Amino acid sequence: MKHNKIKNTGIIYEILIRRVSSDLMNNVQSSFALNIIKEYFNKNSCLGKEYMLYSILLENKFFDINKSNLLLEEVLKNRKKNRWSFIKKGKI
Repeated sequence: MKHNKIKNTGIIYEILIRRVSSDLMNNVQSSFALNIIKEYFNKNSCLGKEYMLYSILLENKFFDINKSNLLLEEVLKNRKKNRWSFIKKGKI
């Protein structure tokens, strides 16, 4: 099975955050994980936009199935739009 960083965005981000926390607890001055987060998970990057969509799904809880479906449809629409814009630019 081939690795796909887009599908694993949330997992990658969480692992990096754990590493940053560990580095802070161990007084590491220059954390490579923090540098990765700053470079690849900013609001203008593909991974940053993917993570924002991922966090929207995690944070919003609806008891109404219709609202849940609407949220999911919008997230999927935005994800598809963002992905195609980066493919056209040759970034993926």
